[in-house]
Order: sequence, then C-alpha cells, then structure tokens
Amino acid sequence: MIHLPRHLTWFSRNIISTKGTLNELREHLPRFQKVPFEIKGEGINPYLFMIVRDRIKDNERSVSTRSDDDTVQIPVSIVSKEYQLVQHHDVLNALAEVLQQNGFDLDQIQAQLSLTKYGERMWFSLTLPAHSHNPSVYTYFDPGDGHPVHLTVNALNSVDKITALEIKLLWYRLICSNGLIYGDNIDFKEIHRTDTLDVDAIRKFLQKQFAKEQFEKEKQRLLKWWETQVNIEDWLENVVSKKWGIHAAARTQHIAKTGKDAKFKMVSVPVKNQKVKYTDLATTPNSEGEVPGVNAPVTNAYGISQILSWLANQQGTLQEGIKRMEDIPKLMQALLRNN
Repeated sequence: MIHLPRHLTWFSRNIISTKGTLNELREHLPRFQKVPFEIKGEGINPYLFMIVRDRIKDNERSVSTRSDDDTVQIPVSIVSKEYQLVQHHDVLNALAEVLQQNGFDLDQIQAQLSLTKYGERMWFSLTLPAHSHNPSVYTYFDPGDGHPVHLTVNALNSVDKITALEIKLLWYRLICSNGLIYGDNIDFKEIHRTDTLDVDAIRKFLQKQFAKEQFEKEKQRLLKWWETQVNIEDWLENVVSKKWGIHAAARTQHIAKTGKDAKFKMVSVPVKNQKVKYTDLATTPNSEGEVPGVNAPVTNAYGISQILSWLANQQGTLQEGIKRMEDIPKLMQALLRNN
C-alpha cells in the first residue's frame, strides 16, 4: 500500500489514516444521504440537494477520535439534481468482488484507508500479495535490482465534488514505499453524474488490468527501463525543471549521484533577469538523509523513475502527490527520447 506522508492535506483538509484488512476498514467508512436543500418549515430549493453524513453508530468504528460530531448528521456538500452519490462502501465492495474472483484471500490483504474529518473524501490503497489461488493472475516481479515491485490498487472517491471516482493501478516498491503509475492512460475515472457513472465498470476495468497480456506489457516496459543507460543533465534542465521546478531537478540530480535527498537554496545569479537554472542552486545542499532503495550512482532509466516516484511521494498535499505520479510516465518518455 502507498504510505502517505504525515500531516498530509487534501485541498486544505487534514487526512487521518488507518490500516487493516478490507473487512476491518469497512467499519471505518461513514454513509451519506442525498437530501433536499431546504430550511425546515420555510422553503426548499428544487434545483439543489445536500450531501449529508449519517450519524456514526456506537457499534461502528471511526478513524478520527470520537466526538459530538459523530452523534448528529453533518452536511458536507451541496450538489445538483444530476449528481449521483456513490458510497465509499460501494467502491470497496466492487474491489473486493474482483479480488475474490481472481483468487485472492481478502483476510490476507493489508490496506490503508485515508479519510478527511467527516469522511467525505476517501483514498484507499491495497498492495496485492505475490500469489493468488488463480495461476493466471500476475502481481509482482523483480526488474533486476533485487527489490520486487508489486501491483497496487488505489481508489479515490469523494461525495463533495472535489474529485471524480478514480481507480489507479501502481507499481509499488516495498523497500522505499514508492508508487509508479501502471501503464499509460489506463486508470479509471468517472464523474458523479447519473447519466455517466457506472460502478459495475470498476469490476470490468480491474478484470482487464489483471489479465496476463497487460501485466506482461507493463513488465517489459520496466525491464527496458532497467536496461537503458541514460544521461540526465539536459533532461533535468529542459524537462524536469519546467514541469516540477528547479528544486526538484536539483534533488533528482543529487539523489542520482549520492543516494541522498537534500534541500537547496538559491545563490546569486550574475546577470539580472537571467533565466535561473537548477545548477544555480547552492552546490553544498543540506542533506536530508538516505533515500531507501537507491543504489548510487544511478545510471539507468528505471533508477531515475524511482527517484521521481520518491519526489512525488514527498508532497505535502494528496492532490499534488497524485498529479506528480501522473506526470512521471511523460517525464520518462522525454528522458528516453533524449537518450
């Protein structure tokens, strides 16, 4: 499962996380209702509805510390008539059904659940074990460095319109807790509208991704990255600096050379209004310690991809971390074109 940084926020809302099996984590999920948008005894707006979190029952767990908020209904959003409410429970049930169909024992799968205070936003991550009872299902391999990557299923859902329902598959590297997008443009994304959203589509999507053909395609891509030697200087200047900024480019170079992360500060630039390059940062950075799983110096494309994954995973907000993970395939394509 993806290990999220502490004190992570999701569009300014704090996130609380817990771990367990799918059945254990279900007990932490609140339920919601779509109710009329009205002032009791006064008037009702026929064009809008409220999304309301139900009361937390005494026999249910709560990720957060129990409080008076648990004993009452809490409004979490205002939506249009066309909005389709998708319960977090429905998403987990769809995941569980596909996993069972593919021979996985749900009691043996550990997962991580992250929720905002009232549970309106959910991030769910589970790493598939190395083996299932179905011999045609493949979930992990070693690209060549002795550190296997495992297939991880991640789900995002919100009932307050902040994000669509999304299912993302990642390669998860246990030694460094990094996530790397599985494939190009194969994630599942549906907005919450009554004319488009189909929860059954989650099952169909995952069933297709678990197929041997898709797994082999992704495996060969990472193996090619492992075998490809790269020079990163121009790529850092012309691609990474423009996409993620000069500090990310400098950190990438430093980790590749030393295996250690670092913080950089600006130094004076000789000419006023001159374009600032990542090499203009201080050449004696403050060390942030070893990056797990990096065998410096890094010279192949696969090692560089893991450094990018590390940087994406260090973001202070969930949305920025996800965005950076989605950037990595294109950054890698640019790197391979340059070599």
